[in-house]
Amino acid sequence: MSSWSYRWKENCNTCRCLHGEVACTRELCQPTPTPRGTLPEICHLPAVKPDTELCAGFEARWTFNVKTEKCEPVVYGGCGGTENLFTNEQECLMTCGNQQQESNKVSDGDPRERCFMPIVPGPCFGQLIRYAFFTERNRCEKFYFGGCQGNQNNFVTFEECRSMCGGSLPPLDDSKDIKVEA
Repeated sequence: MSSWSYRWKENCNTCRCLHGEVACTRELCQPTPTPRGTLPEICHLPAVKPDTELCAGFEARWTFNVKTEKCEPVVYGGCGGTENLFTNEQECLMTCGNQQQESNKVSDGDPRERCFMPIVPGPCFGQLIRYAFFTERNRCEKFYFGGCQGNQNNFVTFEECRSMCGGSLPPLDDSKDIKVEA
């Protein structure tokens, strides 16, 4: 394998409607040399092969980002995936590690600092149900995560959020969706 890897351009999402569903891709930059440390070769691959046609799936996956040196959530279209596409964060961390920090820690301080971060739905178009700690309401609540560029105040389950952040229980009527400004 060559010593080149592809890096995604920032803010290059292109989306179109296919059979009533929005499908998004990201445009690739020119290949750039990437230093190869002790990471396995697959951690340097893009999540999706560069010449893959647009696919209409919306699957929540994880990939290792060489630029940020962290495992990050992605929305996978369903085809053209590489070995650097994992079904969950733990699988990504076990393979590629997290070169900057443990996934639950914001800094060397209290890991619960993540509970006080703003709720960030991200710019992508996934509709992943997640839970975040709303400091104004002192509780964990549901929100829709787009699948990319969120922060650590983003939990897969209510129980995970409440275990980390505490707070009061949500109202019994969970039918109201929480709207979060992007």
